[in-house]
Amino acid sequence: MCYKSEDSITEDSSVKFVKGLLSNNPKHESVIEHATMLFEVNKELYYKILDFVPNYKTCYLKFTCTKNDGTYEKEYLISGNIRSFRNHFIEIYNNKNLIDFKTLEFIEFVISFQPDLFNDLSLISYSLDKEKDEDESQIALILDPERLSTYQKMIHCYMTVRFIHDRGFTHELVRMRRDCSYSQESTRYCNYSDGKGNDIKYIYPIHMFGIIPLEEQEFITKHLENTEEIYNDLINRFKIKPQYARNFLQIGLKTEIIMTANLYEWCHVFRMRSSINPRAHPEMHRLMDPLLEEAKGIYPCVFGGSLYDKSIKFD
Repeated sequence: MCYKSEDSITEDSSVKFVKGLLSNNPKHESVIEHATMLFEVNKELYYKILDFVPNYKTCYLKFTCTKNDGTYEKEYLISGNIRSFRNHFIEIYNNKNLIDFKTLEFIEFVISFQPDLFNDLSLISYSLDKEKDEDESQIALILDPERLSTYQKMIHCYMTVRFIHDRGFTHELVRMRRDCSYSQESTRYCNYSDGKGNDIKYIYPIHMFGIIPLEEQEFITKHLENTEEIYNDLINRFKIKPQYARNFLQIGLKTEIIMTANLYEWCHVFRMRSSINPRAHPEMHRLMDPLLEEAKGIYPCVFGGSLYDKSIKFD
């Protein structure tokens, strides 16, 4: 999507693509932020992993220690995206004196699910003078979020959404940057004049329909056509690279962006960008309102009345 290369997708192309991104120097890791995992561990391992967090406020792994609604027993949960696990494991290996068998077991367990996404780290193997104990193997990958409490879902369940709108919309969206991950169509690498069907398109603001006279709309259309002609000429006639020619494109340029965040952060996004906030941009309302209704159908316990209760804070 970032490079508009969807026509190159095959059944096994994703592995090669991601390996290529991780082999770059510097590595391009933002894409793997959209893949998340959730684990349940025992109490001792939970606090052991938590001890390696250098700054809890800047750590993108999520930790909760809460009682299960059904059993009333405490559950120790750790979740995060692949990049956050990678960074956390590097932090652990940088503290060699603190590494023990339980910590290594957890790392190996996590890596076993997506080994191709960790192999490039060249993590060092340690020889520990400790035999494996059955009681220490209390690690489980949670695949069924329905068993979680509402609070656990808010922290450990993630939602990924693909938006198609204009650059103005995405400029506002990426301001929601707390614990959010983004991948956006790149005007630097996408060539809109190569004749491969990825032509320049503009999004017309819906709230302007019926307000601007027809002759004025024709003027706007002509102006947009002129910018497209300038862009195409720069690339095809003057051999200017797209990363420079893009300066002459308009903010209304159609673009695509993928956003991933946990449900707690989505509550904050909906409160700030949907019609719950009448001051949000009309084009934000245009996309966020139907998305909120769809989200309510999937997680009614999360996106219900609490969003409208101003006494509940999501910031």
